[in-house]
Amino acid sequence: MLAVYGHKVLQLLLPWLLLHLILLGLCQVTYDFTYSQNLSPNPCPEESTTVQVIILQDPNAGVAISTEFCENDLIGNSPYDLFNSLDGTQDNNLGIWTDAANNVVTNPVDITGYTVTGSPYSFTYTIDNGSCLDTETINITILPAPESGNYIGVPFEVCEDQVAANSPYDLFNLLDGTQDINGTWYTGNSSTGTAVTNPIDLTTLGNGTFDFTYSVPAIGTCTDMDVTVTVIINPLPNTGVSTPLSVCINDLAANTPVDLFNQLMGQDAGGTWIDDDATGALTGSNVDITGFAVGTYNFSYTIIDVNGCMNSSTVAIIIEPAPESGNYIGVPFEVCEDQVAANSPYDLFNLLDGTQDINGTWYTGNSSTGTAVINPIDLTTLGNGTFDFTYSVPAIGTCTDVDVTVTVVIYELANSGTVIPFLVCETDLVANSPLDLFGQLTGEDLNGTWNDDNSTGALTGSNVDLTLLNVGTYNFSYTVVNGNCTSTSIVPVTVEMAPEAGTATSFEICLSDITTGQTLDLFNQLSGNDSGGTWNDDDTTGVLSGSSVDLTLLSVGAYDFTLYCSCFRNLR
Repeated sequence: MLAVYGHKVLQLLLPWLLLHLILLGLCQVTYDFTYSQNLSPNPCPEESTTVQVIILQDPNAGVAISTEFCENDLIGNSPYDLFNSLDGTQDNNLGIWTDAANNVVTNPVDITGYTVTGSPYSFTYTIDNGSCLDTETINITILPAPESGNYIGVPFEVCEDQVAANSPYDLFNLLDGTQDINGTWYTGNSSTGTAVTNPIDLTTLGNGTFDFTYSVPAIGTCTDMDVTVTVIINPLPNTGVSTPLSVCINDLAANTPVDLFNQLMGQDAGGTWIDDDATGALTGSNVDITGFAVGTYNFSYTIIDVNGCMNSSTVAIIIEPAPESGNYIGVPFEVCEDQVAANSPYDLFNLLDGTQDINGTWYTGNSSTGTAVINPIDLTTLGNGTFDFTYSVPAIGTCTDVDVTVTVVIYELANSGTVIPFLVCETDLVANSPLDLFGQLTGEDLNGTWNDDNSTGALTGSNVDLTLLNVGTYNFSYTVVNGNCTSTSIVPVTVEMAPEAGTATSFEICLSDITTGQTLDLFNQLSGNDSGGTWNDDDTTGVLSGSSVDLTLLSVGAYDFTLYCSCFRNLR
């Protein structure tokens, strides 16, 4: 029984009543409690008072969920919605989040700066319904994670000829340095490939593009993404396979210019030729070899491709020594037959320009198929005519020289004829003019030339106008040339003063008056005559001797005897 003694008792009972109600599991509701006194049969007037109890429902801030992040996942999970760390049973998301320092924070929060050493990070969610409030604290724990590092984004590229110089190659050069070093490298673009040892031996790869993947072991439940890097080994440009060119020193002109591309096979286009020995003979791909001496000259074909890889092929032009036959001076050795002995033996090298080797052989004729002869040669065995001799030198390796042929000419002596001098009296010039000088020669060769030795001006061709001559002797030369042989005959033309034969007196005698042995000197029958002359027995009596006539041998008759002068004038 509840005994109540006034309002003071009621005040003492109310807390107990409320607890009792709560324990009874009363829901959010309003409860009325009435207090009455002086109930019947109490003689006092009845009095009652009603107490109203309102039970308010607590707000629900939800239940915290354990939240853990690997340290390498912070960026990917930031900003972080703190409600994700509640189980969703909270009344609403209209409450207030505060941090461990009770500072109000804005949700979602930036967790990128969170660290393993700074965790856990606590946040409290508070809900207030105006009369009641509820809180729930969540914790965010940052777990340590492995680090694969980051690809620097640029592959390692190397030309195949530099592979050995760059091997072994450290693949960590292609990461940014943030990686753990306890991981493993694999071939290919994932960690399913074959594990390789780093640094790697590039020389085993060949040309191409090669991926390598770095994977680090997990730390607890934390892992990191594998990172793939790339190595590129670029092939060298193809500068072709070179073929050396050998040229004999005596064939340079015939083989110039040399197009160097003819000495390459399979090369890529777009390269550049380089004159390795600085000969100055290179223009484009052509080489003027005419000025080269014996030796080897290198020319390189170089290509630098888009990858910066360079390759070269070298073409060697080899100038080989060659035998030298020399060169014919172009002028034969000519000699007259009467000078053969004086010029024999004759050195045939005189007909070469002196550049020849002296170990060759001379042959008769215009090729080396003739009979070998000993030089100097004996000209006296040849006779007259034109004779060829060919000089041939032995080969040096594969190099030869053309044979060179020279000529020896032995001329027959020219014949300008035998001279018959011509005498004419000054009184007979008209009658004997013109004088054909060929009439004063015998046995001469034709095609000779007449010369007016005394410059009389009377010669035309072979004819002499005697009327232009005065008393005296004039020489006219006839010259015949046969090669180097010259023969000259001089025809003298003499104009003599006319002689005086005198005046003849006939001699008469009776046959009976002729005495024994009587002679007649014919000069006694002349007067005013020049001395000299020749008497002629005109009637062929046979009685004339010199100028004496034996009269005893004559019979009766008339007999003529004529005195001839050197100018052919006669007197009777």
